[in-house]
Amino acid sequence: MEKPTRKVAAALESCPAYPILDETTIERYDPTAWLKAILECGTRIVQLRLKTATDAYFRSVAKQFIALCREFGAVSIINDRLEIALDLGADGVHLGIKDEMITHARTVIMSHPEGDRWFIIGGSARLPERAGTLENAGASYIGCGACFETITKEDTVYIGLDALSAVAESVSIPVVGIGGITWENYGQVLEKGASGFAAIGMFQLAPDEITRRMKSHFPQNG
Repeated sequence: MEKPTRKVAAALESCPAYPILDETTIERYDPTAWLKAILECGTRIVQLRLKTATDAYFRSVAKQFIALCREFGAVSIINDRLEIALDLGADGVHLGIKDEMITHARTVIMSHPEGDRWFIIGGSARLPERAGTLENAGASYIGCGACFETITKEDTVYIGLDALSAVAESVSIPVVGIGGITWENYGQVLEKGASGFAAIGMFQLAPDEITRRMKSHFPQNG
């Protein structure tokens, strides 16, 4: 089996886009059709992030989400809900900014019947020092931002591209830029040393529009 860091790196090398499926997208579009369009265009890592959903509803969505990712050979990441991610066989989880969360997660993973040391754990960092701490704690990749000003999350802290570059240079694991990323500016994130870019808003499109955009920007994957 591939090491978790390598699994993320390989997915982003295949296609740097890291779409995040959230409640708003599910309200607007059929999530299965949306995800299938994303995957058919070559995306190989996707995150499910339903902050306000009940566990029961989250599980029902996550089952289909994980199964479809598996069908396409894509990495399935669950936001925050570690036990559900483990129970349903997701490839990994994205946690918050605190390194103790990652340390605790490793303990939970190794004691879970479905857990193994190849399980991916993503962390979030705005500063090189924090990114290094998360890497040492066992993070498989770092989410870094906000790269641009954004209205998706009201409490987002804008750090800019130079800070992203400093984080990317400070660690040996993949760094994914996030926050305010659009079809017009994602290239700047990659130019600053990020392995990929994660976003919610830029991917809140109907399946046919996702297909058109992805094939236009990443023709080698379509």
